[in-house]
Amino acid sequence: MKTVFLIFSLFCCISLTCEAQETTQTYPAMWEVNYNLATPWHFNPRHRIGFEYHNTTTTIYSVYFGFGEKDIVPHFISEDEWENDYHLWEIRPAIKSSLIRTDTEQFYVSLEGFFIKQKAYVGNSSFQYYGDGTYYRAWDSEYKKVKLGINTLFGLKARFARNVMFDIYGGAGLAYGDGSYSNADSDPAPYQNEYDLVIPPDIFRKAGTGFTVVIAIGARLGGVFLSHKSVSKSELD
Repeated sequence: MKTVFLIFSLFCCISLTCEAQETTQTYPAMWEVNYNLATPWHFNPRHRIGFEYHNTTTTIYSVYFGFGEKDIVPHFISEDEWENDYHLWEIRPAIKSSLIRTDTEQFYVSLEGFFIKQKAYVGNSSFQYYGDGTYYRAWDSEYKKVKLGINTLFGLKARFARNVMFDIYGGAGLAYGDGSYSNADSDPAPYQNEYDLVIPPDIFRKAGTGFTVVIAIGARLGGVFLSHKSVSKSELD
C-alpha cells in the first residue's frame, strides 16, 4: 500500500507539472532565500535554510539544508542529551508546480526528497524496532540514524512588500530509516523509572531498518530577488 501511495504521488505531481507548463501567462523570474520557522521546535530540532528559483511559468526549483547542534538549537529535548552530544544535518531537493499563480501568490504542489543523518546521546529510555511493537531498553547510549525518503506537499506562497515571501505548507510522505543504539538490551524489557512506571518508547528514534509514514507541516519566511517583469506569451511572440 505504501508503494502504491508513493507511485500515485509521483504520477500526480509529474502530471500536474506538465499540465501547468502549458500556461500562456508568464511571471517574474525570482530567486528566493528562506528560513523555516517550524524546524527549530521539532523534536529533533534543526535550522533549515532554503534556496529557490521561480521560473517565468509555474515551476520552482528548491534545495534546503538543515543543521542542528546542541549549542545552536532550542533545548527542547531532555537535558541529559544536551550535556553530551547532539548533531543533525539534512538536505532536501524539491520541485514545485504552481496550480494557481499570480504576481504575488502561488498555490503549489511539491515533490520533495530528503536525506537526514543524526547522532544523539540518549540516557535511560525505552525504544522499539521498526515493525515491532515490543519495548526494549537502552541506557547511556549513542543513538545514530540515517533516514531518506520523499514527501508530497501542498503549499501557499504569498509575497509582501515586493521582496518578502511567506510560505505555509503541509503534506505526507514515506521514509526509510536505519537506526541503532550503542547500549541496549537484546531481550524485551521496557525502561522503568524510580517509581516503577514504564516509560513509553521514543517514536522518533526507532532501531533497526524499516519504512514509516512521515507528516510534514511548516512555514517559511524569506527574501525575494526579482529578475525581470512579467510578460505574456503574445508579447514574447
